[in-house]
Amino acid sequence: MVFTGTVTSISTPLPDTVDVYFKVDEVYKGTVGRRITLTTPMNAHSACHFDFRTGGPWTVFAAKDGSTTSCSGNVRGVINAKGYGLRTLRSYGEGHPLPRGGSGWPWIVWAGLAVALSAGGLLVIRMLRGRGVSAT
Repeated sequence: MVFTGTVTSISTPLPDTVDVYFKVDEVYKGTVGRRITLTTPMNAHSACHFDFRTGGPWTVFAAKDGSTTSCSGNVRGVINAKGYGLRTLRSYGEGHPLPRGGSGWPWIVWAGLAVALSAGGLLVIRMLRGRGVSAT
């Protein structure tokens, strides 16, 4: 399962296990509800321990059994799902905004500028051809 969420709390129910409680914002893969608890190994010196902190956002790559490790690919922050070959399956809508490239108006300005420059270039070529001058 893959999701983005906020760590709401962390507990150590067993000497070698950490339970990490999440409020889920976006689901990219698997079946994940609004809240989920995952486990990670306790030993901070272990190659497998992942050091979650409360708050977020975190993007988590977890096994079906609800476990995750440092080798799972977890990320502090929000991912660009397309970059990982994923898409949003479910959004609970109260979380952190996904990086979508900002507002759309700058692209409209750039597209308009490109069209204007292209039209201007074609006009210049047409004028030069009318005078018998080769544009190439």
